[in-house]
Amino acid sequence: MGRGSICLVAILVLVWPCTGVPTPLELKTPKVVLSGRGFTLGFSLQWPAAQKITDEVFYRVMFDGRDIASCEQPPCSFPSAVDDAIVVTGEAPGLIINDHGKHTVTLQLADAEDFTGSTSSTKGVWVAPGGLTLFPPLLTILLAVVTRHVLLSLFLGTFVAVFIVEEYNLLWAFLRTLDKYILGAVADADHVFVILFSWFLAGMVAVIQKNGGARGVAEALGRYANTPKTGQLVTYLLGWVIFFDDYANTLIIGQTMRPITDALWISREKLAFLVDATSAPVASLAPIGSWIGFEIGLIGDQVTLLKEAKADLSGYETSSYIIFLRTIPSRYYPILMLIFQLTLILTNREMGPMLAAERRARYSQQLSDESANRTEVELDNKLLPNEDTPRKWWNSIIPIAVTVIFVILGLLLSGNYAIDDGDKSIENIFSNADSFGALLWAAFLGSFTVWLINSMQSVRGGVIVGIQPPLLANTPCLTHNDGRRPLMSWRESFDAWVEGIKNLTGAILILIMAWTIGSAFTDAGVGEYVADAISENVDHRAIPALTFVIAAVISFATGTSWGTMSILFPIAVPTAYYASPGDTDLFYTTISSILAGSVFGDHSTAISDTTVLSSLATKCDIRHHVATQLPYALWVATIGVLLGDIGSGYAWPDWVGLILGAIFVVASVFVLAVRVDKLEQQDPITTVVSKLRRKLGWGQPSFSLTSTELIKVDLPNSINESKHSIN
Repeated sequence: MGRGSICLVAILVLVWPCTGVPTPLELKTPKVVLSGRGFTLGFSLQWPAAQKITDEVFYRVMFDGRDIASCEQPPCSFPSAVDDAIVVTGEAPGLIINDHGKHTVTLQLADAEDFTGSTSSTKGVWVAPGGLTLFPPLLTILLAVVTRHVLLSLFLGTFVAVFIVEEYNLLWAFLRTLDKYILGAVADADHVFVILFSWFLAGMVAVIQKNGGARGVAEALGRYANTPKTGQLVTYLLGWVIFFDDYANTLIIGQTMRPITDALWISREKLAFLVDATSAPVASLAPIGSWIGFEIGLIGDQVTLLKEAKADLSGYETSSYIIFLRTIPSRYYPILMLIFQLTLILTNREMGPMLAAERRARYSQQLSDESANRTEVELDNKLLPNEDTPRKWWNSIIPIAVTVIFVILGLLLSGNYAIDDGDKSIENIFSNADSFGALLWAAFLGSFTVWLINSMQSVRGGVIVGIQPPLLANTPCLTHNDGRRPLMSWRESFDAWVEGIKNLTGAILILIMAWTIGSAFTDAGVGEYVADAISENVDHRAIPALTFVIAAVISFATGTSWGTMSILFPIAVPTAYYASPGDTDLFYTTISSILAGSVFGDHSTAISDTTVLSSLATKCDIRHHVATQLPYALWVATIGVLLGDIGSGYAWPDWVGLILGAIFVVASVFVLAVRVDKLEQQDPITTVVSKLRRKLGWGQPSFSLTSTELIKVDLPNSINESKHSIN
C-alpha cells in the first residue's frame, strides 16, 4: 500500500445553529472500487462550534486498519467555525487499493495533527479486478454481433455489470437488475418525458401517413421531375422534406418516386441509394422527429450520470437538446454523404458498381440487373392511405409546422422563465430551456392538430369538397347523406395514432435498456476504467475517430443504429470526459462520432431495417443495393474520419473539418467519378478492380456492365413521352 501526501478539497457551507457532539461522519465511495485504480472518498460532517477548531484540519484514510493516505501539510485547512456551526464536505482523492474482495475504509478527521479529539467513520467497500469491468461491454457487443438481438444483448450486459456490483451474487444481481436498474430507468422523470414525446411524435407521423399528407408532399414535388437529373434531384429533396422519420421517408419516397424514376430510366439501385442515404442521415440530424427523443434521451442520461458522479461540468452544456444541436457541425458522415449525393446528381457522374447500374438502365433499358431476385414482397399497408383518400400536402405540412413552431416557443418561454433576471441572450435562453417539456407540449399539439384537420375536411369520391365542423367527424347522426365523409374521423385518426405508437414499441424497449445498461456500467466503473486505459495508451485527441470506427463496425455488424448508440453511449461519453476533463470539444465530438458512426452502419449493411425497407420500397434486389451503395458509404466515411474526426482532434476546429471534408468530397467526384453519358470513359477505381479480378481469375461481378455491352437509346424528354410501362 502506498502512503502519500494528498491535499484535501473542502467546501464550507453555512448551516443552522447546532450544539453538542458532531453528527456522524458520512462517507461516499464508488459502488465498485477497481483494484490498482485511483478512487475518491467523499465525506461530510457537521461540526459544532462548541468544540474549538483551529485553522488547520487533518485527515487520514485507513484500509483494513492500515494507513493508505493522509493530508499532513497545507493546503489542508479552512477557517474556524462561523456562528454556531459549519458543515465540512470534502474529498480524499487518488486512493488506491490493490487487494480484491470486501474490505473496510476508515477516515479520521481532526483539527490537530496528532488526531486528538478526532472523529472517524468506517465503510465497507467492494474491490473488483480492474480488467473485469471491461467484460460487460465486450460481452454486450459480442452478443449483439453474433445474435443480432440487441435487446437481449443489452439485458445480459446489464445483468453481468450488476453481477459485478452485487459482489458476484447471482440472485441479487438478477433481482437488482429488475427492481433497481430497469425500474429506475422507467421511473426517472426525464426518461418518462422522452418516452411520451417519442410516442406522440410517432403517432403524429403515423396519422400523416394514413391521411395521405406525406404522399401528397411527395407527389407535389414529383411533378417537377421530367429528366433523369431532375428525377434524382426531386427524390433527394424529398428526403429533406420528409425529415421527421426514416421509416416514413423510406417507404413514402421509395413507393411514390419509383414509377416516376422508372419512366426516366433511373436504375433501381440508384433510387434505393437516394432513398436509403437520405433517410437515416436526415432523420438523425433533424431537431424534430422520431430520432430526436432517442438521441437526447441517451445524451441526457449520460449528463445526469456524470453529475451524480460529481464530475465538474462547468463550461459544458447540460441541456441535452442544446448538446444535440452542438454536435451537428461535427456529424461528418451524414452531412458529407448528403453533399456527396447532391454533387453526383448535379454533375451526372457515378463511379464503381453504381456507374454500371446507371448506364445499364439508361442505355439498355434494364431497371434491374438480370441476376436480381424477382420475388415480389408484400409491404405492411396498415398505415398506407386508402384508395379514395386524397393526397394533399397540407395535411402533412400543417401539423409538422405546428410542432416545429411550438418547440421553438416552448424553448423560448421555458428558458426565459428559468433565467428570471439574468442574461436573457438567445443562447442563454436556449441553454436554460426545458427541452423535454417543449418537445412534449409540441408533439401533443402536433398530434391534436392533425386529428383536427382530418375531421374538418369533407371528402366525397376521393376529392375534398368542403370544410365541416370537427364535431361532425364522429357523429353519424349529424353527417351528410350525399356521400360526404370526413377525411378521417376522430376514431380513425386515433387508431392510426395508436398504430404508430405500437410500431415504436421495440425502439422504446431498446431505449429503456440503454438507460438501464448506462446506469449499470457507471456503477461498475466501466467509463472510468476505459478512460484510464485510453489516457495511458491512446492520445485522447484520437477518441472521436476511434469512437466512429467502433460505432461503424458495431452498427454494420448488427444492422441497428439505435442499438449501437445504446451500447456505446455509456462507454464512450464517460471515457471522453474522464480522458480530458474540461475539454468540451472532445466531449461534443465524441457524441457526434457515436451518432454518425451508427448511421454509417445503419444504411450500408444488408441487415439494417432501413436498408431492407429501401430495397422493398424501391423494388431493388438488396444484394445489388448494398453492392452499389457500400463503396460510396466507405469513401465518404473515410473522408469524414481523416479530415473531420482526426483533423479536428489534432489540427483545426470541427467547422473547419466540415468545410475541408465538403471540399474534398466534391473534388473527389470530379476526380474519381465519370459522366454517365460518356460511355467511352471508365472510372479509375473500377478499372483497377477489373484488372485485379482478371489477374485473380474471378471474372466480372454479375451486375457489372461495360460500355461495349450498352446499346444507347434516345431518352424521352419527359415522363409523358416515355413508352415505358410503369408498375
